[in-house]
Amino acid sequence: MSIPRPARKPFREAKLRIDGSEKGKEPNRPLIDLLAQAREVQQLVMASPELALHQLAKRERRCRKQLTKLLRISYLCPRIVEAILEGTQPMAITRMHLLEMELPIIWTQQEELFGLAA
Repeated sequence: MSIPRPARKPFREAKLRIDGSEKGKEPNRPLIDLLAQAREVQQLVMASPELALHQLAKRERRCRKQLTKLLRISYLCPRIVEAILEGTQPMAITRMHLLEMELPIIWTQQEELFGLAA
């Protein structure tokens, strides 16, 4: 009696990016969605200036911390927003990075932080 041996799966090629500063080639959908969410939160805040952020979060049934993070992203430097929309942002700009970091308020400092300073 003989049992056929299953064929081995072919080795999958892995690609390693050496230069982390290389820019993306096409727009990053999760980043664009994040910008849209941030803009939505900014509009909510501006439409209800009488409400504190925790009150707004309660009314919208959303997490106050998440609203705070999105509101901070809504004030991202226009040059960085443009780079994200064009897909030319530095690889260091990720959805998670933007959500977790403390962004400077001053746009030139944001540009320097991400290596976009002129």
